[in-house]
Amino acid sequence: MNSKTFAWAGFIYAGLGDNFGYTYHSQKVQADMEAQGVTWDDEARVALHWVPPHFFKPIPDRVNVLYSMFETWPVPPEFRQAFKTADHVVVPCQWNADRLADMGVKAEVISLGVDDALMSYADHGYAPGEAFHFIYVGAPSPRKGWDLLMPAFAEAFTPAEPVALTIKTTTTGKPFFGEAGHGRVFVDSRPYTSPALVQLYQQAHVTVLPSRGEGFGATAAEAMACGSLVLAPAHTGLRDFINSKTAMVLPTRQIKATFGCECMVPEPTVTGLAQAMRRAYEDYAGTADTRRRGANLILSRFTLAQTARRLTDYLEALK
Repeated sequence: MNSKTFAWAGFIYAGLGDNFGYTYHSQKVQADMEAQGVTWDDEARVALHWVPPHFFKPIPDRVNVLYSMFETWPVPPEFRQAFKTADHVVVPCQWNADRLADMGVKAEVISLGVDDALMSYADHGYAPGEAFHFIYVGAPSPRKGWDLLMPAFAEAFTPAEPVALTIKTTTTGKPFFGEAGHGRVFVDSRPYTSPALVQLYQQAHVTVLPSRGEGFGATAAEAMACGSLVLAPAHTGLRDFINSKTAMVLPTRQIKATFGCECMVPEPTVTGLAQAMRRAYEDYAGTADTRRRGANLILSRFTLAQTARRLTDYLEALK
C-alpha cells in the first residue's frame, strides 16, 4: 500500500457554485494531494475530515483529523464540540488557532491559498477619465459586509464620475445580471468558471471585501494574486496577509451581531470604506507597489499546492 494513504471525508455543497467555499478548496486540495502521490482508502487509519465543524462525524477506531474554520468568536456550541472531539485539528489561519487555544484545543495552522496554476499578476493601468472598476466577490451574507457596499459607493462618488461597482455573488434563485443603483452598480449572480473569475479579478482595478469575519479570506487572496488592489480589514483570518504593505486596510468598529450565536464582530464603517474607495480612485498609480507586494506575498506563500503538500506531510506524521 502507498505510504501516503488516508481516508477522505470531504464536503460538497453545490448550492454555492464550484468557485466558492469548502467545495472548491476541498476539491482542489484533494486533487493536488493526489498529484503529490496521495491515495484514498476508506479503511485507512488516518481520516481527513474537510468539513464545516457542525458536519464533523468522527469515524470509530481511526485517527480523525478535522480541517475546518470559523469566522467569528465565540463559536456556537456544536462547533466547540467538534473541535474538542477531533483527535487533531487543522485550521487555515493563526486567528483560528489562537481562539481554539483559548478553549484548550491545540490546532495546527495550514493556510489555504490560491491556484497559482490559474492565477497570475496582471498590472492594472489607469488613465484619468477612463472607466474605473470596483468589484466585490462573495456570498450575499451579512457577515461578508456586502450591505455596506452601495452606501459607501454612493458616499464616495458623484454620478458624473466614471466609476462602476460590480457585485459578483450567488443566489438560490434564477441567476441574473442587472443594474442595482446609480446606473453604475451591477449585481451578477451568474455561474462563473474559474478562468472567468480570474479574468474578472484581473480586469478590476479594486476588489472590496468589507467583511465582518473570515476563516481565511480566499477572495481577498485571489484578488491580490491577480494584481487587483484589495480594500479589506486586517482582522480574523485576513490578518495573515492583509496589512498596510499589501492592501488598503479598512478601519473597523466593534458591533454586536448574531452569526450562529451572539458575538462581537469588527465591522468596517461606511465612511471609512467610502474614504478608502475614494483614495484608491484618486491615487491608483500610487498603489502600484502595494499591489505588487500583495501579489508576491500570496503567490509565494499562500497557494493551494503548498496547502496540499503541508497537509500531506502533517497527516503522514500521524501514522
